[in-house]
Amino acid sequence: MNTLPLSIIILTYNEARNIRRCLESVKNLSNHIFIVDSYSTDGTLDVAREYTDRIYQHRFENQAMQFNWAIDNLPLETEWIMRLDADERLTPELGSELTSILDTVADQVNGLYIKRRVYFMGRWIRHGGYYPVWLLRVFRKGHARCEIKDMDEHIAVTQGRTIML
Repeated sequence: MNTLPLSIIILTYNEARNIRRCLESVKNLSNHIFIVDSYSTDGTLDVAREYTDRIYQHRFENQAMQFNWAIDNLPLETEWIMRLDADERLTPELGSELTSILDTVADQVNGLYIKRRVYFMGRWIRHGGYYPVWLLRVFRKGHARCEIKDMDEHIAVTQGRTIML
């Protein structure tokens, strides 16, 4: 298994339908995959246990607070952290790019933006403002927080530069 200096945090609640595709897309990037579950009742954790034993449960208030709880309380041992939703997955191209650059990112860079592709009914929506949408999803431990908002929360770097992948 690849040993990227990357912890992947996935927030879940009743995601049995989606979580396998998400975990399949990241299983070869890191052996530091964390699930933070909000007490699912649909088998989400049974699927998650096939990929990781780093499963934690925490009462959900909103996405921002749940993610900040994760970065404050999980035993994160890696230099870099990635946030994913259970219904998201990495493209092979993004996985390759992370593998090739993560160890060589300049010290003053603390955040990496990625482009999100939105799919609807199996088709990639490339127009209408849906692509590209840049999201800061990878950052150095201790250098970013999730904005406390009820909706449309984003991760923000607290110091240093960011780059776009």
